[in-house]
Amino acid sequence: MQAHFNDALLIRQAVIAGAPEDAVDPAYALTHIQDLDRLPDGWRVFVERMQGVAGRIQDSTTSSLAAAATADLGVSCGMCHQRHGGPQASDEPAPPPSSSIERRMARHVWATERLWEGLIVPSNDAWAAGAQALGAEPFPSEVLNDGGVYARSAAGDFAQLAANAPAKKTPEQRAALYAELLVTCGTCHRAMKHGD
Repeated sequence: MQAHFNDALLIRQAVIAGAPEDAVDPAYALTHIQDLDRLPDGWRVFVERMQGVAGRIQDSTTSSLAAAATADLGVSCGMCHQRHGGPQASDEPAPPPSSSIERRMARHVWATERLWEGLIVPSNDAWAAGAQALGAEPFPSEVLNDGGVYARSAAGDFAQLAANAPAKKTPEQRAALYAELLVTCGTCHRAMKHGD
């Protein structure tokens, strides 16, 4: 399972970075899990569902398709963990609020990790903590001034998603919001990297 966790991390990092093409190899690894017959009773159906979702990531042609499949991967993991046990939500405290771009981004990373745990553990408390941290950390002015039109647009989308996150209660609602958040993050990160 640790290998699957690492592949899922690489997938999320690629989509958040705005480089969904970098998610193809770890998605491929998830689609080619060996020895399904040796899995404990009741696990196979969840692993096959995860493989199907990973295949969607592998075959995605747009950031939004990759993001939607990544969020669905989190829900798939959460379904199995809810039935058979799995990871626990982190008790790592949120980085303190700050005016520096680096520390604000660290808080965004912490918050998106809690939202992910909301899907994969699944954990209502982790989702709520991530949503609260996102809502309290608007984009710094450097992003709005230096990132160009795409970064400014993404910042507006981010604020709306952060405001809506606490109201999402079902796995499907949370996955849809998480997917939009991944696309928004990727758009801003690409814009900041390329100065678009």
